[in-house]
Formats: sequence, structure tokens, C-alpha cells
Amino acid sequence: TDAPDYQTTPKLAGSGDGGVKMLYTDQASQEPGIAVSVVSPADTLIGQADVSLAAPSQAGSKLASDGNNFLAVFASSTAYGTRLLAQRVNPQGVALDAEPFVIADSAAKPGGYEVVYLNGRYVVLFSAVSGPAGNQIYARTVSIDGAPGDFIPVMTMQSGVGFGLGDVAVNGDRLILIGNSSEGSLHRSSRFARIFDSNFAPVTPRFQLNFGFALSGDTEPVNGGWIAAWTTKSTHDAPRASVVFAKINLDGTFVTGGIASSYPGNGTPTVVSNGGEAATEAMIMYTQNRDPVNPAINDSNAIRAMRIGADGTALSGQITLIDEQGLQTQPAAIFDGTEYVMTWTDQRNYPFPAQNRDDIFAARVAVDGTVLDPGGFPVADSFRPETHGDVGAAGGEVMFAYNSFRHEAPWGSYRLVTRGMDAPASAPLAVLSTPGFDRERDQAVKIQFNRPIMGIDVADVIVEDLTTNTTLPASAFTIDVIPANTQPWTYRWKYTAGRMPDGFYKATLPAGAVTDFAGNPTTSDIVINFRVFAGDADNNGVIDFDDYSHIDFGFNNNLTGFSNGDFDYNGVVDFDDYSLIDQAFNSQPGQRPVAVALPPATPGKLGGAKFGNGGKATA
Repeated sequence: TDAPDYQTTPKLAGSGDGGVKMLYTDQASQEPGIAVSVVSPADTLIGQADVSLAAPSQAGSKLASDGNNFLAVFASSTAYGTRLLAQRVNPQGVALDAEPFVIADSAAKPGGYEVVYLNGRYVVLFSAVSGPAGNQIYARTVSIDGAPGDFIPVMTMQSGVGFGLGDVAVNGDRLILIGNSSEGSLHRSSRFARIFDSNFAPVTPRFQLNFGFALSGDTEPVNGGWIAAWTTKSTHDAPRASVVFAKINLDGTFVTGGIASSYPGNGTPTVVSNGGEAATEAMIMYTQNRDPVNPAINDSNAIRAMRIGADGTALSGQITLIDEQGLQTQPAAIFDGTEYVMTWTDQRNYPFPAQNRDDIFAARVAVDGTVLDPGGFPVADSFRPETHGDVGAAGGEVMFAYNSFRHEAPWGSYRLVTRGMDAPASAPLAVLSTPGFDRERDQAVKIQFNRPIMGIDVADVIVEDLTTNTTLPASAFTIDVIPANTQPWTYRWKYTAGRMPDGFYKATLPAGAVTDFAGNPTTSDIVINFRVFAGDADNNGVIDFDDYSHIDFGFNNNLTGFSNGDFDYNGVVDFDDYSLIDQAFNSQPGQRPVAVALPPATPGKLGGAKFGNGGKATA
């Protein structure tokens, strides 16, 4: 053998036919491992082959949830190259597939990747230099049953018209891709974005977010769009990076200029929001090195954060989340329906001058920035080196994915590990204040909850006309969601089929019809009895001269609103409204609605920061 690089430690064994087989260590740069050469009895080399290569090394796990389980996507590298693999996992960390399945083989030369849940299926987006359509960003859908779809070219990565894949986020049926492009210059890295629909058709052109030298970042959905954050430098050779952010609207317009941290050095930020597309705010978390040169030696490192409103305005200054001995880096976070759960790489157990070794820690953080687990708790702090992965939430249960080095046979490499955490203790899902019927600007059934509701639908509330013994169709309503920083979260079933007929009504939200993000349902019917009576401006159930006084006041002062006489909700008090009150004056109702029935306290799921399994490793 005389291959490139070098070969060592030959061992000979007879073949039984007068020939020999030679095993040796092959240090070829592309295919290191153990090889064999077969020599015939006539001393002729008749064959060579690889016998054993190192076990694949798994790294860089990314998680997406369908609300019940997760899809973990990760890189699996061998001497032959890197493949992109996927594995379905339940919230307890148990693999649902016997073996991981391939998203992109090494022949495609996959690069950066992300995974999201969009329109009822998982979507894995990744760059591939040698994909079916060349150097592109591709998408592959994966059904919740684990069946991957075809390669779909989404966008070129060519400078001037495309960009490399940085991060991906979903808001409703919209998908945003964000990344950097050199635009043909080695000294340039500009941040770009583009928005697509759920079928990967572009709905905006490529648009530029900044003009500095952009590095990497993260993006999360909020009400009306996304909050994106990334690190940037003034020039390619500037020594320090700032963390900046922008609010990107669903139509591609955006507002930039926000700086979360400008000094000293800052690591790649992660963004987490408090409710997906209904989120009222987001939190940007990032590593800050107070000593950018030697943070480990001088213990000058911390994870800090800033709260950002859904409109892109800063809601807080800099918040310190974690500041322990040693280095804390690479934060990632998820919203579990009640609070944020963040995880990071931690070196507190191996401070300088000890050799660095990474562990994985986590902490719960309230939406207002209060750290509920000061200092954090260990997810993985064994003698093994553990590297950073991701954190996800499904049905209120949190799962961590990271990589742990397995030195024992047959591995000798980093392997993917998942670990579940019980949902944290929280107040039960409950109704706040008295559910009621709004009549001032429109007609809507209103219910306020202490937490956001998952998967709300117009058919969840049943509205019965007790006067005619009929049920109003769900299609006659739309849903308005009024989110809150903490509580309450207001949900309104608004009538949109004209004006509701006069009469007595009962609206019912049946027990179990809705759940919070932790899967906790309502356990009792929520019943709202109300009347609709055009002309009853003061809502006392009687049409009298007080009501005429209200409409006269509204008419003379150009006011609007039901209490000012706008009984047909057309935005003006006019003679049509006088006609309605005259008609109502001569047809007084014969009964009053019964009292509103409030549900009792709803039992919630309890539990602390505990783990569901013992750190189960997947194949």
C-alpha cells in the first residue's frame, strides 16, 4: 500500500490458501480507519477495502414540536462526510423511530439547517452545495408520522440575489428565512431576509436588514411578525460585536436600529417570545464578555437579556440572567406556555486554570425577566464532555437535546442525548373576572383567561338564541385575541353577520373545549347569559326616557357607541337609530337573563424542575 497520507501498524494473517491478509491503520485524510489488503499465494495484490471507520459523531441538534412530540434534526459526521439526520422523539426523550432517517446525504454536502412546524407538518430547511438543483437552500417536509417528502429548492445562495441560511421562523402561514451574503466581497457580510408562504412560494423579494458586518442570530414570531436579533460588527476586522434587533412585519416591512448590547464583546443571541404568533413580547438572550480577550481567566462572562415589545420597542434595559463562576455561553430558550425555559453551555465545574469542559445547565425565567431558578440547575454535568443543543416544549412538557461524548466501544464520538423535564408548577387554567357580552362597539362574547389558549376556534363557543330556540352558526363569528404581558388574556367571539336579533341568549364554552399550552383544559362549562335589545342604551332591560336622553346626547355631539345611541353599529347616530329605539319602546322584553355562571377553579398540572427520564441516548 502506498496511499496518500500514511499507513501504520500492519498485522498479517494467513488466508488459508497460501496468501495473506494485512490489516493496518489508514490515516488517509478523507477516510481514516482500519483497512485490509488481500495478497494472493503468488504475491499479487488482489483487493483492498475499508474494514472499520470511526462511529458517526452527532452534533448540533435542532428541535421543532407539533404540540405532542418533537422532530430532532442533527448532523452526523463520519470520515466520508456529513449527513443530515432526523429522529422523532416524545417529550420524555424516548425515540419514536427505530433508527434516524436521512434528510440529506453527504453527497449533497449539507450545511446550515433549521427545523420548524408549519401547516400541519415539520419542515427541515438546509443549505446544500451539491443538492438536486445545485447550490441552494432546500426544504424537505416531514409528516408527523415521520415520512420525509421531496427536495424542494427554496432559494439560491448566490451573492446579489440570495443569501446563506442563518435562521428560520414561522408566523401563521408565513415562513421567514434570514441569513448573510458577502455580495461578492470578502470584507462584507450583510443581513438579508425573505418571506415565503406555507408552500415555499416567495411573498416578498429579498430585503436587507443591516449594512454592518453581520454574524449570526435568531428569530422568533410575535403578534404581527417577528423579532430578529443578531450580532454585527462595524467592519470585518472590528474586535467586538454588538447585539442588534429588528421588528419584521408579515409584509416584509421592518423597523431596525435597536441595540441590545454594544460593549464589551457579545455572543450569538437567541430570541424567545411569550406565545408564538399571539406573543406580546420577546426576550433576547446573549452572552456578554466583560473581558473580551480573556473572559475565562478573569471570570468576566455572563448571560444577559433584554425584553422587546411586539412592536419592536425596548421594554427593559439589560437584565442579568446568569453570572456564575467560569463561562456560560450559547443560550437557547423556549416558552412553555407560562414562562421561559433557557439552557446553556456551562463551565462552572471546571474554572481556570483547569482544562475547560462543558456541561449543560438550565433555568426557568419569568416573562418579566425574573430568574425562577437562580444560578440554574444541571441538565448534564457528568464526567463526560457535553456540548450545546436545543430546548423545546410540547404540550407544556420541556425537553432538552444535547450531545455527550461516549468514549466506550463502539462509539468513541459525540452522540445525541435527550432529556425530559416535567412542566413547572403553575396556577391552574382559570377564568378571570366575569365572562360577559360586549355591546359598545360591536357584539361579542368575551372570556378572559389567566394564560394564553392553544388552538382557539370560532366553534368552541356555542351561542343559543333562547327566544327562537335556535343556535347561531359558528361561521357568524370571528375571534379577536387581546394578549397581555402577564394576565389576563382576552378572547372575543365577535358577531359579524350584521346585527344580532333582539332576544335572550346563552353562550357556552363547554368543559374541555380549550386548553392552555401545557394541555390543561377547562373542567367546567363557562356559561354567559345575556340579552340583545336595540335601544336599551343604559342596558337596564327597559326602554325609557333615559335611553332617549342617551341617543339625543350622542346625536347632538356626533358621538358613537351603543351607549350613545349607535344601535346599528354603523359608526354614526342617525335617524335609523331613532327608528330602532322607537320600535323597541313599544316592545318591552318579558324576562331578564339569569346570572352568569362562573366555573370553579380548574385543577392544573403540578410539578417542579424535575426530569422525566435518565438522559436517554438515541441512536
